[in-house]
Amino acid sequence: IDLNIPVDADLEKVKQIITKENQEMMQSEQAELVATPEIIGPVDVNGKVVFRVAVNMPTNNQAKITAKLLSAYLKALARGGIHLAE
Repeated sequence: IDLNIPVDADLEKVKQIITKENQEMMQSEQAELVATPEIIGPVDVNGKVVFRVAVNMPTNNQAKITAKLLSAYLKALARGGIHLAE
């Protein structure tokens, strides 16, 4: 999952927020996730800063789990005052 974050975003705060969401998701969605999502961190994708999270999940539930995680990440980041870059 790639999250387009602003270049000046507090990366440590982003990491803390995502880590917390991963922990909560593992408790509530254990059956659907193979392992705790792994934070890759900031990477350059076509000149934009992207905060990447790798998720290991069964193929048959990929779209559903990805959507659920992305939604949780976006809500948590917004609550933390971090909004996606345009």
